[in-house]
Amino acid sequence: MTQTQGKSALKQACISALLVLTTTLLSSDSGLQAQVLAIPANMPILYREIPAYVRAKQQVRYKIKLPQSTLEYRGDGYYLTSGDHEFVILNQNPACLKRFAGKKVAVQGRITEKLVPWHRLYFVVIDSINGMSYEGKVAPWAMREPTDEEIRYWNIHKQLPPVTLKFMNYLALPKTARDSWSPENEPGSDTLAYSAETSENYRSVPAVDSQLAAIQRQLTVIEQKVSKPPYRGIYSVPSENWDSTDWSLYMDLQGGG
Repeated sequence: MTQTQGKSALKQACISALLVLTTTLLSSDSGLQAQVLAIPANMPILYREIPAYVRAKQQVRYKIKLPQSTLEYRGDGYYLTSGDHEFVILNQNPACLKRFAGKKVAVQGRITEKLVPWHRLYFVVIDSINGMSYEGKVAPWAMREPTDEEIRYWNIHKQLPPVTLKFMNYLALPKTARDSWSPENEPGSDTLAYSAETSENYRSVPAVDSQLAAIQRQLTVIEQKVSKPPYRGIYSVPSENWDSTDWSLYMDLQGGG
């Protein structure tokens, strides 16, 4: 009797554990759903920090001085070049760095590994530029698609949510005529650490970049509209288009010879 009760208790425990696991998976599934809303044609292109560069910030430990380096902007952020070495800036302040773009600067900071002649690419956190203290808080960024929440907010308010707008404004990216939102009209926006709007912010991007952005938007809309129907065996094709193999499979399914 005792052995039977033990088996019954073990069975109940297994069932309970299975139910808990199933509930957890079902409840967490909502967070894995992909974007389903169509992107409005006039919504600006959004960006996010590249995760690998964000994690690299924690690994900087070797001090470095670059008395003659050039600051460059490459679309996804600012970089330093010194001789044959290139440095990815892990703590970027675009409003500050854009003033030095294309110029020679003296930089002090920390890198993730020791500088050696045969290695070219490094990751740097800048502490000072031309002897002046420097602070930045974003890593290089990459293009991303808007979330459903951002699309809903845009459709209602015709501007980005405050958090998204704050990040985009901090990147100080050139804005085009397609961008209808205005950071000055955003209530509660923190302008202390962000760049002031200048005519440089509104310079038009090259025609090629505009065309590529438009093509990407079109492809995204097409992918969202076109959905491949599920495979339904021989019924995926109308019966009038069946060949001899399809009819043979049909007869087998009906139990015929």
